[in-house]
Amino acid sequence: MNKMIIKRRILIWIIIILVALNVSIMGTIFYNSHTIKHAIHNNRAEFLKERISCEYIVDELRFDDEQKKAHRLFRRNYMKEAEKITIEMQHKRIEIMNELESEAPDTLYLHTLSKEIGRLHAELKQTTINYYLNLKSTSNDKQKRHLSKIFKNMTNRCDMRKRKSNNCKN
Repeated sequence: MNKMIIKRRILIWIIIILVALNVSIMGTIFYNSHTIKHAIHNNRAEFLKERISCEYIVDELRFDDEQKKAHRLFRRNYMKEAEKITIEMQHKRIEIMNELESEAPDTLYLHTLSKEIGRLHAELKQTTINYYLNLKSTSNDKQKRHLSKIFKNMTNRCDMRKRKSNNCKN
């Protein structure tokens, strides 16, 4: 009789542990899928801002119809490539956070992810440089001077935002 009670208690504890494990697995899956969806949504919002920014530049430079047509082509390519890279970077950041939250984070894997983000960041910068060079090649001399001022102002505003968010006192 004692053995039956012990076996029953062991089985009850095994069931409790399995239920708890399933609940934690389901919670992790839900959390990670929600995090990725949220990150992708934020990236899309950033790209909408970027698109408005591109239109602002075209309006500021007063492109003619031919220049607008050329700009549309290389802007479309730029936006696709930049969005793809940014989303990939976000996925790598999520992988880093997931690994950091694990019981025994694999530092070699973390370093690999970090290097991959660095490579993607460099690729994104190169894509942006190519976009700027395309803008510049489409512009006349007056537009080039104005383009330079616009990009300097945008860079200064970005630097100011970074300083404020990092509490820099430069």
